[in-house]
Amino acid sequence: MFNKHNISFEFSSSYITYNKLTDNTENIWIVFHGYGQLSKYFIRRFDVLDSDKNYIIAPQGLSKFYVDEDYKNVGASWLTKEDRGSDLLNQQKYLIKLMDELKLKIDFSKIKVNLFGFSQGVSALTRLLMNYNMKVNNIIIWAGWVPEEFFNINKDVLKDTNLFFVVGNKDKYYNNPIIKGYLKKFKNILNKEIDYSVFDGGHIVDRKVLKKINEKL
Repeated sequence: MFNKHNISFEFSSSYITYNKLTDNTENIWIVFHGYGQLSKYFIRRFDVLDSDKNYIIAPQGLSKFYVDEDYKNVGASWLTKEDRGSDLLNQQKYLIKLMDELKLKIDFSKIKVNLFGFSQGVSALTRLLMNYNMKVNNIIIWAGWVPEEFFNINKDVLKDTNLFFVVGNKDKYYNNPIIKGYLKKFKNILNKEIDYSVFDGGHIVDRKVLKKINEKL
């Protein structure tokens, strides 16, 4: 018979930034990659945004693994069902530490803040909002599941926030009844219409579509 034991220890991880933070920066993007991706590659999808006005920050999923049989390409996950409680706690600590560090460099009250989550990164995005008090102007959910507990969030947290939901018409999430349920729940939380966009494509962050979404922000 085996027994499971937990230990606590100091842990270090990284995050990636794109463009320079200057006096001309108008928008901060905090972008969460999907399952099997790395932040250093995912962040390149945002190269279509004006580099002078947009500063991109990409947190890194903490659980890395090889994604191919040749052990050459590496991806990461935000969470699995295994030891879920510990992973959630580690994720929470990492994101809180990241935000605390960013606040030392950035005056979030004087700049537009956009949170972007793709696929599994949506869950990390929403849990950040549940565990950290911050101003958010826009939330972009791109083809991902939303944790059910998020819909119990205090409505005041999102009272000044706009929400965009994006999915491709060849994506497994398209026409899913769960997604339609999300839209109704979000409308109840925000007390406003949700911007729902469908593009011609699959499970990917399409640069052209991203650029169009940015024009609405």
